[in-house]
Amino acid sequence: MAAAGGGISRTPSDRCLSVFRETTMSKARVYADVNVIRPREYWDYESLTAQWGDQDDYEVILKPVKKKKIKREIKILQNLCGGPNIIKLLDIVSDQHSKTPSLIFEFVNSTDFKVLYPTLTDYDIRYYIYELLKNVRVASRYFKGPELLVDLQDYDYSLDMWSLGCMFAGMMFRKEPFFYGHDNNDQLVRIAKVLGTDELNAYLNKYHLELDPQLDALVGRHSRKPWSKFINSDNQPLVSPGGIDFLDKLLRYDHQERLTAREAMAHPYFHQVRAAKSPLEKWHCSKYLAPMLASPLIASRGIPAGAPSNASDCSGFGH
Repeated sequence: MAAAGGGISRTPSDRCLSVFRETTMSKARVYADVNVIRPREYWDYESLTAQWGDQDDYEVILKPVKKKKIKREIKILQNLCGGPNIIKLLDIVSDQHSKTPSLIFEFVNSTDFKVLYPTLTDYDIRYYIYELLKNVRVASRYFKGPELLVDLQDYDYSLDMWSLGCMFAGMMFRKEPFFYGHDNNDQLVRIAKVLGTDELNAYLNKYHLELDPQLDALVGRHSRKPWSKFINSDNQPLVSPGGIDFLDKLLRYDHQERLTAREAMAHPYFHQVRAAKSPLEKWHCSKYLAPMLASPLIASRGIPAGAPSNASDCSGFGH
């Protein structure tokens, strides 16, 4: 998974409107200059020349993707190729008639998260989240950070840490998704009902933002809900003081206050994972959880690894 540096499209009816009183820049705590120090070909995905193969060589399962995002995703996969928990992009193909592009990935015999999550133990969750931190990228309305929902323009890598926090909360409290909004506006309402509106208003004031009056009325006024309110007999074995502290440091309105991925991996909550010595313990986690960690970013699931491809390495799909 990669950082959420690109914009997320929103329709006018689904978009949470806010008003800038004045410009306030927000600079990422990490990797703020990553594209400045890298050569142009690293980040200029629009200049990527894709070498499309023949779709007839594969059985393709399509997932709708905006065409303008295809080059960006190919470039991201090229840049991350060989990294931990990154699925291998085997080929890129296009249907001869419809010209529909497809990405072909190595086959991952994964388990649907709705089936997997309820079976995870406390240690499984720690291991799973720790591995995700090696390459963080989570995308879904249910995982959208407050900065997107109030139209802060300068969002950065910390957005992914909020998303990870939402995923972690859902796993630990067995409440998936943790923030279940029906649209972007309702998503902000669900967040405010947990984190409170005093903190939300402080965040808006810090970055000189104002909610649209209609949205402000929709959000209402709420006090912060303690994390202990989400503990019940079903999830109690999965909850620990360390887990609560870790979650609290991720689900912060102010993106500047969230842990970075490196700081998160050093959190005491993962002491067991870092200290794991037992080969059997590591085998158990890799057997059941590793397939879930190598999921494709977009488009189709592919065919078994080793199938024919028109590219021999990570960079063979474009230049």
